[in-house]
Amino acid sequence: MTTNTDMYRSYTSDAGNLSRQLALVGAAIIWTFHGILTKSGNPLLICLNDWLVWSLYFICGSLLVDVIQYAVGSFLWYQEFDGSPDGDAKDSTSPITFANWTIGIKLSLMCIAYGFIFIFLLSTKLL
Repeated sequence: MTTNTDMYRSYTSDAGNLSRQLALVGAAIIWTFHGILTKSGNPLLICLNDWLVWSLYFICGSLLVDVIQYAVGSFLWYQEFDGSPDGDAKDSTSPITFANWTIGIKLSLMCIAYGFIFIFLLSTKLL
């Protein structure tokens, strides 16, 4: 029998994996267009279109929020269990609330990043 905790764990894990995969795909898209748009040896951020630079910033922001989620989330769960992983959690609302907010922030940042990539694709004659 599946419990609410199992379902929550499954969906949040899937959302985190999706966010990381979208970030890596977005970075690959930006890298691909970097090679098409510029043939010089200039540093990456100098050569990129402004839309792609902003997209890259939001992708990096999403990955940073992902790292913060795991670092702070681990600490919050440690506090809930009073340092003993064998015990029961006192009140798991603060780690769950924190996870919900960070997942929302990560996915919002990824949507904005892909919006910039989409604008770039519409504004260039590559398609």
